Amino acid sequence: MYERLRRALGLACGMFVMVGLTLAFAGGAVFGIWREAVAQSMWGTAFPAELAPYADFTDGILGASIAGKWVACAWLVHEPLRRRERWGLVALLAAHLTWFAIDATASVLSDAAVNIGLIDAMPLVLVTGLALAMWPSTVATERERASSTSARALLGVCVMSIGAGVASAFAIRSPLFHFYDLATAEVFFDGAAGDWVEWQRFVYGLIGATIAGQFVALAVMLWRAPGQRWVPWAVASSMTVWFVVDSGLSLVHGAGFNVLQINLPSYVVTMIPCGWMLGLAKRAPERRAR
Repeated sequence: MYERLRRALGLACGMFVMVGLTLAFAGGAVFGIWREAVAQSMWGTAFPAELAPYADFTDGILGASIAGKWVACAWLVHEPLRRRERWGLVALLAAHLTWFAIDATASVLSDAAVNIGLIDAMPLVLVTGLALAMWPSTVATERERASSTSARALLGVCVMSIGAGVASAFAIRSPLFHFYDLATAEVFFDGAAGDWVEWQRFVYGLIGATIAGQFVALAVMLWRAPGQRWVPWAVASSMTVWFVVDSGLSLVHGAGFNVLQINLPSYVVTMIPCGWMLGLAKRAPERRAR
């Protein structure tokens, strides 16, 4: 029974990766009903046509973040949960519930609580239900204590990235993002303000929630099993899926500023210690948590 549940959870992770990619590449076509429902909730009108190019861009960012988060969760299903290690469920639930709490809060603050019912409820119930059903069949294991300087550095980057996700969710219009907001207005709206600011607050709540959830999963891996060879590969694959999709679509939408201001710095600062860890893993035997 446990193995069936684990496979179902793995399939759910894969399904949500595909949901993220679909949103990124075909958000307007596939998720138009969602846009309209949110617009009715926020403004009492149909989704403004002039916001469509910007919404296509933010769909790319959100979809890429969703895909990256669920790649990280899939590693937890494939590795510690295959060995019935309970910490894998703890990491997955921590990431999932962090995402939900921030996403739902941001939706309510933006007068878009409809997003919770349309989008958030299904993955919350499905993934949490599967994880709780698996819980009694897992075993507690000791945390791996020894870690390299590179693992500690990468853990520090992940913790800071959780903070960046929270800031994106709740402070996108603050001075922290002043130059990013100026570039957004210039590229998509000729420097003018308007309804796009409200859409930005809403959608970056979802983006920030997903970023925070992704890095919670990666941080727990690095804290719990820093010497296991799969961990840096989990970080590298999760980050690369996000970076390639997000950056490629940013360039397609003429938003190179997003690549320069956000994506490249984030990817480089994460991949330097991650690459260091991968190099060390090739020269040292794998250590497993006991």
